[in-house]
Amino acid sequence: AAPLAELHLVEAVALYEAGDRDGAEVMADQTIELAPAPSDALADRALFLRGRIAADREDVAGVSRALAQLGDTQNAELRADRLELLGRLNLLENRPARALPAFREGADLRREVEDYVGMARALALAGEAAKSTGRAAEAADLYFRAGRSAELEGNRAAARRWLGSAARIAATTGQGEILS
Repeated sequence: AAPLAELHLVEAVALYEAGDRDGAEVMADQTIELAPAPSDALADRALFLRGRIAADREDVAGVSRALAQLGDTQNAELRADRLELLGRLNLLENRPARALPAFREGADLRREVEDYVGMARALALAGEAAKSTGRAAEAADLYFRAGRSAELEGNRAAARRWLGSAARIAATTGQGEILS
């Protein structure tokens, strides 16, 4: 069952990245069913994906449920997943000041495990949280770092979006180093 669960997880992530949230959710659920044990890393990765889908839908209960079901581990990648869901939950509950440190710590963990795509996403989410707390200069820097990382990873669409956010904010804060 484990190899089949892995394939389902790969398909779930591909569907999510392609914008098919419903299909991704179905495949994530199948991954959880096929995982060798409920606390298996495959099940945890699928739960993280379900949490991201719930956050995209602004489903506070769904994010809370995924967060509660995630295994407690010392694995850096899974801790980063937990922190990202915690940050997303805090953003949804309008607590950006609590979300910001979760995203920052998650970005650091993702850098440690060389998950640069996840790191860029966490930095952009941290930028969103910083902007929501009125910390414009910090938000510009975080968006800039996210955009630069996304560009290095070949994700031009995300890079343009985040670098554009950085430039718009930097124009109001006088951060010329970001604009140049």
